[in-house]
Amino acid sequence: GRRAVGVRAEVTERKPSFQFIRNVDEVQLPKISVTHFREHIFVELNFTTSQAWNLIHGKQKGKFSTSDVKGLFLIDEEGIIWTDDVELLDENVFEETESIRVFNDEEIDIPKGREGLPVQAQARLSITKRSDYDRLQRFLDRLSAAYDLGYNSEKHSPYS
Repeated sequence: GRRAVGVRAEVTERKPSFQFIRNVDEVQLPKISVTHFREHIFVELNFTTSQAWNLIHGKQKGKFSTSDVKGLFLIDEEGIIWTDDVELLDENVFEETESIRVFNDEEIDIPKGREGLPVQAQARLSITKRSDYDRLQRFLDRLSAAYDLGYNSEKHSPYS
């Protein structure tokens, strides 16, 4: 069925962030891929490590449950972009894990998925309106500036 995607204006002064659980920022940035197909733009965000996953299935298990995940919220000074097309991969789908040190030298488990690639959480956006695409690009520009990623939306627009 059709998934919900929303954009809400909310002026806040903050670094762009991602949240699966409201008020719990993801500490690692996702791999973002954008695919254009006719009038649709599909955006997939893959988190190799996820703070939400860690709080539900990992070393900090029990602080939250999957019912606390209401979607993925992309938050910046302009407001919130939201999608409910999300998946925190269940701990049982992983064939193996390896421990790495992140988050101030804390050790966490990184699960390896079916293809051997470590992914804990995924989110997808399907965009059909130019204004929503432009809003996403502004978020990505702010994200790039905040974390010095070198991304420039003008180079990636299907509308130019």
